Amino acid sequence: MENAWFNLSYLPVRDDDGHVAGTLCVVVETTAEVLSRRRLDIVRALTTATSGSATREAAFEQALDTLAGNDQDIPFAVGYHLDAKGGRAQLAGAAGVQPGDPMAPHEIELTSSGSWPLRSAVPAAEPVVVDQLSARFPGVVAGPDGQPPSSALLMPLRSSGDAQPAGVLILGMNPLLPLDASYRDFLLLVAAQTETALAEAQSRHRERRRLQRLAELDRAKTEFYSNLGHEFRTPLTLLLSPLDELARRRAEIPADLAEEIEVVARNARRLLNLADTLLDFTLLEAGHEHRFNRTKLNDYAGHAGPPESGGG
Repeated sequence: MENAWFNLSYLPVRDDDGHVAGTLCVVVETTAEVLSRRRLDIVRALTTATSGSATREAAFEQALDTLAGNDQDIPFAVGYHLDAKGGRAQLAGAAGVQPGDPMAPHEIELTSSGSWPLRSAVPAAEPVVVDQLSARFPGVVAGPDGQPPSSALLMPLRSSGDAQPAGVLILGMNPLLPLDASYRDFLLLVAAQTETALAEAQSRHRERRRLQRLAELDRAKTEFYSNLGHEFRTPLTLLLSPLDELARRRAEIPADLAEEIEVVARNARRLLNLADTLLDFTLLEAGHEHRFNRTKLNDYAGHAGPPESGGG
C-alpha cells in the first residue's frame, strides 16, 4: 500500500455520427507536487512556531507541538534532552504518541539499548535509521491511517560550540510513503530547523543571563559609590565644623597658623564638594535625575582645581 495523488480528466469519445461512444480518462500523477507543497508548509510552520523561543525547553516543546498537527508525513515525533554526564535522556515531549508510552518513555539510560538506541545516535555525526519498529513496539499504531510504524530517524541535536549533542529528535516515517531522497531530505530539514531553534533559544538565554549579570554589577557599582560618597561626606562634615569655629576666632590665632587653617578648610570643602558630586552621580544612575544637582556639578567642574598646600 502506498499513498499517491492523481488528477483525472474525462473526455467523451464520439463516433462518426457524433454520438458518445466511449470515454477517454487521462490520469496525471501529482504525488510529488502534493508532498512538496505539504512538506514546505510544515517547515514554514515549524520555523514560525519556534522563532523567538525563550528557552531551549520551550523551543523543543513548540517544535513538537507543531509536528503534532502534521502527522501525515511524520506520524509521530519524540524529543529527548541529553544528560551526557548522568548517562540518561529525559523526555522533552512527544507528538502522535502519549508521553510515557513504550515509544516515548520518560527516561532512557544511554548505557543500555532501551526502547530507542540512543547510545548509537549520540556519538554519530549522521542520523540513524531504526527499522522494524512493529517488532520493537508490537501492537502500536500511529498516524492518521492507523498503521503500525515501520521506521524512524534519530537525529542528534547539537548547540553551537557544544561538542556533545544537547538532545535527540526521533521522527517517525509514514509506512505508506516511500523513503526516497526527497522524504529523507525533508526529515533532515525538520531536524535541522529544530536544532537551529534550540541553538538560538540557548543563545538568547545566555544573552539574557549576561545582561542580568551586567545589571547586577552596575547595581553593585552604584551602591559602592554611594557608600563611598557617604563615608567621605560624614568625616568631612565633622572636620569642617571645628575649622569654621577656628575661622570665626581668627583674631585669637597667630596669623601664620590662621592661614594654614584656611587652606585646610578650603581643601576640606573641595573634598566635600567632590563627595556630593559622587553622590549626585549615583543618584543619576539609580534613576533619580530630579535629585541631581547640576548647579553644584557645574560649579565643581569650573572652579575646583588641585588641592592647595600651605606655605610652610
